[in-house]
Amino acid sequence: ADLSVPLKNIVNEYYSKDISKKVKTGKVAIWKQGGFSEGTPPYGYVRADDGSRRLVIDTEVSGIVVRIYRMFLDGMGYSAIAGVLQKEGIPSPPKYRFLKKGDTANADKSRDWHYSHVKEILTGEYYIGNIVDGKQSRCLATGRKNIHTSPDEWVLPPSPVQLVWKKWPLGASRLS
Repeated sequence: ADLSVPLKNIVNEYYSKDISKKVKTGKVAIWKQGGFSEGTPPYGYVRADDGSRRLVIDTEVSGIVVRIYRMFLDGMGYSAIAGVLQKEGIPSPPKYRFLKKGDTANADKSRDWHYSHVKEILTGEYYIGNIVDGKQSRCLATGRKNIHTSPDEWVLPPSPVQLVWKKWPLGASRLS
C-alpha cells in the first residue's frame, strides 16, 4: 500500500497547526505593543505612518465621528443620524475607505450611510478608549468559526488609541 498520501496528510496537518500557533503568537505580540492587527481600522482612525501598527486619529473624518456622538446625545436615533449624513453627501465608512484608496468603482457600489454604521461608531470600544484584543479566536488549522475566549486570554494594550470622542460620560462603557 502507498503510505505517501496518509503521511503527507499528517505532515500537512502538523504544519497547519504550527502556522496557526505562530499567527496567534504574532497577533498577541502586536496587541501587547498596542498595535492594531486586524484588517480595516475603525472609521475615524488610520494606521500610524511610523510602522508601529498603532491607530491614530484620521483628521479627515474625526469631526464626523464627534458630530455623530453629539447628534446622538441631542436625542437623534441611529437611522436619523445616518439620514442626515447621507443627505449631506458625506461618504459612508465603506465608501470613504474605497475613496481614500482611489477605488471609485468599489466606492460607487458601497453601501450608503445605514443605521448599522452609526451604531457601530456609537458602540465601538475604540472610540472611548476601551480596547481589548483577543476576545475571539479562530483556529486556522481546523477552519472553525470564531469562538469566544475566556477573559484571562484577552490582551489589554499598554496605551489606548487616541480618543476621537473625549467627552463621553465618565464610567460609560457602551451604549445599548
